[in-house]
Amino acid sequence: MVDRVKGPSYMALVVIFLLAAGPVSSFGTVPARASQPLSAPRFSLPGYLNSVAATSPSNVWAVGGTGAGIPEALIIHWNGKKWARQPTPVIKWSSLRAVAASSASDAWAVGAVNVANLPMLILHWNGKRWRRVPTPFPRYGGSLYGVAAVSPTDAWAVGQVAVAAGVFSTLILHWNGKAWRHVRSPGAGFTLNSIAAASATLAWAVGNSAFPRRSFTARWNGRTWKHVKSPSPAGLTNILSGVAIAGKDSAWAVGWHDQGQLVLHWNGKAWRRVHISGAALFGVAAAPGGTAWAVGQATFDSIYLRIEKYNGKIWQRVTVPASARIGELGGIAAPSRTSAWAVGTTDQNTSRTLILHWNGRSWAVARQ
Repeated sequence: MVDRVKGPSYMALVVIFLLAAGPVSSFGTVPARASQPLSAPRFSLPGYLNSVAATSPSNVWAVGGTGAGIPEALIIHWNGKKWARQPTPVIKWSSLRAVAASSASDAWAVGAVNVANLPMLILHWNGKRWRRVPTPFPRYGGSLYGVAAVSPTDAWAVGQVAVAAGVFSTLILHWNGKAWRHVRSPGAGFTLNSIAAASATLAWAVGNSAFPRRSFTARWNGRTWKHVKSPSPAGLTNILSGVAIAGKDSAWAVGWHDQGQLVLHWNGKAWRRVHISGAALFGVAAAPGGTAWAVGQATFDSIYLRIEKYNGKIWQRVTVPASARIGELGGIAAPSRTSAWAVGTTDQNTSRTLILHWNGRSWAVARQ
């Protein structure tokens, strides 16, 4: 599979979105890999999950796309007892790339629809149901890859927008409680793959340039977005696919370059590279107590997923359930020390949703 968001082997629909939308958002070309079935019973649907968000032990959202018939946006919810698919506006040939929530009655999911002009897709949860929300409609379309929610009157969405036929650039939208508005952003010719927001005056967005691909980060200070220089190891590809804010002067950004994982840490003054072995990381989450999680895949030519944990000093690989090693993880949320959720997909042939849960001691496959 080639160039997709949230991992290099999701179903062909994701590839269609990315190729039609122009410059790639998150993931680079990855060699095709062998497929093996997952045998353990679990909560599983045909399709894939790209992102997860949690506001409490009984309010967790995960989004992606279906894998049967005509693909549609997929949203599932954890109520503290079980996972269940949620009714969504029927949007054919659609996919959701990211989800964020500020409370049990305020959540956002973003993505794209593969029809004429590639309209951006934004859905909102008001505590009762999901509704589609109007977005700025560029002449040549665009796609959204990341979303962050601070409050019901403060949310962000990022991606790429067409500025001419076949020419794309950075896209940042802001929700003010009434409507989504386009916000001027740095990085002409860049794509933003992920965003994290801690307050009205602190947010980070990350992505990459198109050609050559170099890492890109921008910071919101409450007034404007400003480009912040970030390391880009020598190579053909440098892509940042996830970002998380750990504090006022601490943030993590993850992705990959053509020789392995790319992990960056913001120390309040500059981004510094942290060396970790492995192939690619697609999602990152800051956890309480100065810890953090990152997920992705182990090697470019393998079929095994990867989970890394930062214990406050170093990053270490964490053992995953034996029955869930095959596949890849695209998103993670860590609401507490004893609870974290990771989502993704099984191998590309079966293409079924995959959900793992951390209970403070070990990871287990989520079951219905």
